[in-house]
Amino acid sequence: MSRPNLVPHESRLITYLQVHIAASECVLDLSKLYRDFPLLDRTEAKFEDELTELCESEKSEQAKAILKECLAILKTLPGVTMTTD
Repeated sequence: MSRPNLVPHESRLITYLQVHIAASECVLDLSKLYRDFPLLDRTEAKFEDELTELCESEKSEQAKAILKECLAILKTLPGVTMTTD
């Protein structure tokens, strides 16, 4: 009996995970920049629902943890409610 070739599938899975982790890291970097550089006329970050949905649907545990860290940062910002209209 021959064994199925799993290499292409594994390669796609690794690429998928790398992209999701990298994207989550970008969102984290943006969250930190938003937190660390105060703006005079800071507008509310109105994307909590979208970020929460991303956290819930993300399959990569590493990417999910990064997105949760983003949510935690944004929820602690003074004067930011993060609600959508």
